[in-house]
Amino acid sequence: VYNDMFAARAGYHFESADKGGRKYFTAGFGVRLEKKYGLDFAYLIPTTGGSPLAQTLRISLHANFNAAPKVIAN
Repeated sequence: VYNDMFAARAGYHFESADKGGRKYFTAGFGVRLEKKYGLDFAYLIPTTGGSPLAQTLRISLHANFNAAPKVIAN
């Protein structure tokens, strides 16, 4: 995490053969705006064949509604 605004990550998933034996690397980064909104990107790189998510880009958008201004009712 840099400046509480940018983040980067990487990982490796190693699944046992009993559960499918999938193996892949992941890499991603995220951006947070005004501590309310965020946008994350992730990329999956398989090291074995047959993955339906091979070389896919995942994008997620999130919002923190608790950080939004409170509405005052009369």
